Amino acid sequence: SPPSPLQHCTCQDDCSSSNCLCGQLSIRCWYDKDGRLLQEFNKIEPPLIFECNQACTCWRNCKNRVVQSGIKVRLQLYRTAKMGWGVRALQTIPQGTFICEYVGELISDAEADVREDDSYLFDLDNK
Repeated sequence: SPPSPLQHCTCQDDCSSSNCLCGQLSIRCWYDKDGRLLQEFNKIEPPLIFECNQACTCWRNCKNRVVQSGIKVRLQLYRTAKMGWGVRALQTIPQGTFICEYVGELISDAEADVREDDSYLFDLDNK
């Protein structure tokens, strides 16, 4: 098969070595053995986190595969009386735990006007 266009490691374990290419692309692996961000992770100016991917030869349960494993905590979507939809935790969540991905699309005001009314829109940094 042709080589993968993705950067990837050739680890044969759980990527605990400092030689792991994916960890090096992130400066280091920022997760502990439980998949939580390390205490020294800079939350003010967070570094890029490059996780292992399908092209990597490491174990599928290596410590550098957190986001792709999906939601592991119990969450509830609910409608508030005045503020629309919200999400809340149904359990205590330890600091540094991955919660979930929140993705969207940046569009212009003009494009927002063209979209259907059922779109969920909000301003990002008052822009």
